[in-house]
Amino acid sequence: MTLLLYAIADAGHVTPAGLSGLDGHPLRSVVQGRLAAVVGECRAEPTATPDALVRFEQVVEELMGDGTVLPARFGTVLADDTAAARLLVRRHGQFADALRRVEGAVELGVRAGWSDGDAAPGRPSGADAGAQYLLERLERRRRARDLADEIDAALGELARESSRRILGRPESPVAAAYLVSRPRVDEFLARCHSLSGTIAGASLVCTGPWPPYSFVTREEA
Repeated sequence: MTLLLYAIADAGHVTPAGLSGLDGHPLRSVVQGRLAAVVGECRAEPTATPDALVRFEQVVEELMGDGTVLPARFGTVLADDTAAARLLVRRHGQFADALRRVEGAVELGVRAGWSDGDAAPGRPSGADAGAQYLLERLERRRRARDLADEIDAALGELARESSRRILGRPESPVAAAYLVSRPRVDEFLARCHSLSGTIAGASLVCTGPWPPYSFVTREEA
C-alpha cells in the first residue's frame, strides 16, 4: 500500500489517538529530525470525491487542534515510510520556515457581497451597448477593489498576513483570507461582524478557523 500525506508538523506533534483517514485507515507520523509527516495508508491514488475531500479536511482540522500543521494537497501520495522521510530531508528548510510562519495561527476567510441591489446590471442595448457594458464592468471591478481595500484596512491589522481576490461573480466580488493568531480569533470575528453593518451596500461573511491553506504554497506541501 502507498501512503497518503495529510500534513507536515513538528516532530513533537501528537496525532490524536484513534484518528483515521480515508477508508478508515489509521494515521501515524513518520519522523525525520525535527519534522513529521502525518500519513495514512491508501490502496491507490485517492479520487477527489465530495466525501473524500470532506473527510480529508476533517482530518486536517483535527490535526490542527493539537498544534500547528501544514496541510498537504489532497492526493499527495508517497511510496512508503522511506519516501516520506526523504521528502522531509529534501524540503526540510521549506517546511521548517513555513511552520514558523504559521505557528500558533489559523486561517479565517472573508467573503463580501453587495446587499444594495447593485450586483449585476442587465446588458445594455443600443448602438453603444458594447462600450457601455465594458464601462459598467470596469466600474463594478473598481467598486470591488475599493470594497476589498476598506475591508483590509479594518481587518488587516489583526492578522499576520492576508491575501485577497477580486472574483468574477458580480454579486459576491471579494474573497479574502487572513492568517490570524489564535488569541486574536474572537476579536477578528467580532470586528468582521460589526464591519458588515458599517460598509454601505455590502454584506460580509466570515468563515473558519481553518488550517492555513492560503498561506502554504504548492512547493511547501
